[in-house]
This record gives sequence, C-alpha cells and structure tokens, in this order.
Amino acid sequence: MTGAVDYNSRDWHLDARAGEGKRILSLDGGGVRGLITLGILQRIEETLAPRYPGKPEEFRLCHYFDLIAGTSTGAIIASALALGMSVAEVTTIYTSMSSEIFRQTTEAWWRRMAGIPGGVYGEVYDSGVLASKLKSYLGDTTLGSPKLRTGLLICSKRIDTASPWVLTNCPRSLYWESPKREWRPNKDYELWRLIRASSAAPMYFEPVEVVIAERDDLYGEELGIFVDGAVAGLNNPGLQAYLTATLPPYGLCWPSGRDYLFEVSVGTGWWRNRQDPKPFMKSEAWRKAMTSMLGMIQDTSQNTIMMLQAMSEPRKPWMINGEVTNLRGHLSHGEELLSFQRYDASLEREHIERLFGAVHASPETMTKLRDIGSSDPDILKRLYAIGYASGRTTIPANDGIEAADFPAIFDPLGFNGARSTHR
Repeated sequence: MTGAVDYNSRDWHLDARAGEGKRILSLDGGGVRGLITLGILQRIEETLAPRYPGKPEEFRLCHYFDLIAGTSTGAIIASALALGMSVAEVTTIYTSMSSEIFRQTTEAWWRRMAGIPGGVYGEVYDSGVLASKLKSYLGDTTLGSPKLRTGLLICSKRIDTASPWVLTNCPRSLYWESPKREWRPNKDYELWRLIRASSAAPMYFEPVEVVIAERDDLYGEELGIFVDGAVAGLNNPGLQAYLTATLPPYGLCWPSGRDYLFEVSVGTGWWRNRQDPKPFMKSEAWRKAMTSMLGMIQDTSQNTIMMLQAMSEPRKPWMINGEVTNLRGHLSHGEELLSFQRYDASLEREHIERLFGAVHASPETMTKLRDIGSSDPDILKRLYAIGYASGRTTIPANDGIEAADFPAIFDPLGFNGARSTHR
C-alpha cells in the first residue's frame, strides 16, 4: 500500500498498489433504460453500504469501485457516480433530464403525424437540450478535474477517422498531456462534451464536433466528429474496461487474475428482439437496416458477456445462448483472468407480467419499456422499478444481488475492518 487510504481520491483508486485487488464497474448504453441500471445500482449500493467504515448513509459506489466505465447513457451515470453522487441523487437528476431530453423535436413530431419514420430525415431528439442539461449539471468540469473521486472511463466513436475513443482520467495514459500542444490533452476535455459525444446515437441525436487541436502559428485547427460508443461495438464497455485496466498502453497496469481483478457489469434491460419473417421482408429498406443495427448492438453486448464469462467463473453466470448456455465450468484459458458478475433485467413480457400483472404488460406498454427514448413519467418509474426488482433474491446463489456476490477478498482496506488478504 502506498500512502493513506482515501476513498475519495482518484489517485488512490488508480494506484496499482501491488498485491491488492482492484474493482471495476461497467455500465451499458441504452437511452432512458438507464433507469433500469440505476434500479440495479441502488441494490448494489444497499448491499455494499454496511461494509463501509463510515456511516452507511455516507457510502458511495465511488468509494468501492476503482474504475467506473460507461457508454452513452452509461457514461452519464458513470460520470455522476465518479463525482461522488449517491444512486438516489443520480436517479433524481437522471429522471428530470430524461423527461426533457427525450421529447421529440417539433419537426420529428410533424413527420410522425405525416407517417414519415422518425430519424430518417432528421434526428428524433433535440441535441441542444441534451447538451444544455449536461452543461447545467457538470459546468466546466474536465476529465482531469479533482472532483472525480475515482477512475472514470468513457467510450465514444470518432467517425471521421474511424477510431474508437476510450478516454480515462488516468494521468499515465498516452494523450493525458500534450507537451508541445500538437493536440488538446485528454485532461482538458470538458466532461459534458465527452458524455454528449458518447451518447450521440445515430438517428436519435446529432453527431458532435470536438476540437482536437486548436489553430496556432504551427498547426491548423483539427475537428473530430463523434457518435455513440455503441457504433464502435462498445455499448457494453465491460471487455474494454478489462483491457484498459490491464494493458500497459492505457497506463493503469493492474494485475489480472481471479483474486486481483473484480468486474461488475450492469445492463439496461434485455430481450430477444425476434422478427416475424414475412412482415420483416416486406418492410422498407431503412426499417430492415435499423432493425439489423439494433440487433447488432445487442449481439456485441452479449458477445462481450460471453468473453468475460469465458475468462472467469461468475457466481451467477449469465445465460448466453442455447449452444454454450452460461459457460459454467468452461474457461477459454487455463485459469481465471478475473472475477466477474453480470446483472441485468428481463424485458420479456412474461417477466413483466410476473412483476406487475398482465395489465402492465400489454404490447403497447412493452414497446414503451423497450424504447430508448420514452418521456412518459409512468414508464420512467416502471423502468427503475424493474431494475430494482431484478436485484431481489428469490433463490440464493442463483438470482438477485447478494453480499456473497462481492467477494470479501476485494473489500478495500478498512471496509469491514479488512486488511489486505493478498499479501
């Protein structure tokens, strides 16, 4: 251990501290369904709070997790948590933002009334409202700000150079500084702008222009165009978070292994996006393309879960598919490369019926629950309730969220009076 324990210090969390375990929280994208994520996170916060050496009500997830990763809506939540907010505080802000951000633009509303599909001739939602809301909560806070109390990772896609962008607040990362000012150093990017870029979902929000290098006597101005990190295959940033934590070029250099790296991955709701063959083949080309793209996002997320479970032995493994099932007992390597646990909530009709009754699982309601952009207050409340309910344990060691899901070996020093068990 180097230095005193400071659960509110970014540097304390990012320090490799040889011989001690590290903890990652990874949050998927999914628009307003981020409320499902927040419901699950509330359960996690309640589970971990009793271990905190201070008052349980003062516990924050940034005290436990050393790196919080997010894409799109996951980036919004990850940033708020890294700034030291409680899940309840984030939920209040997030719900307020969602009710305004996900209102269709006037143009999109008229197109819908005319029967013109949303997103085909202009973005569905007002990007200016999203940017304004992010600015109002984050101000001029930068990626290098000491206000960030733990590690933060945000995923986006620079479309003009076909480059996935994975930015962290690690001072040892390659582009953190710019000694000759050839480019804008990562530490100087405004947090609101990075989140806006990460959540610029095609057809829903306008792409974002970001100044990469400013014009001066030596260099001309360079602009980058950014879209949602899901376009880079990073809607579920879980595998990228593992690579960022362990590969030397990213600067963290944390050790891997079952007893040294623990990752918790949280989704925004899942269901099998089945298509009736005949109507699908008769639909317009744009609809076929968009349906396929949304299916690709779901597939890349599922593939990420499969890879992480192939590298670990989760206490509650996630069902992948009928061929590989949940991979229990099947490692792609000779040993576990990390400890891993995935949480998500089912948005299948049968599950919603069990939670709330058949009247709340009509085809119209199910469509709204699965949409990434509802502003209906009842749907927003229901999404959070679905996430929170998914944390309820009905069969121990099988479902829900339990204290045993978080191995004591990964408790930070001082939690539950813990001393390092790795030395």
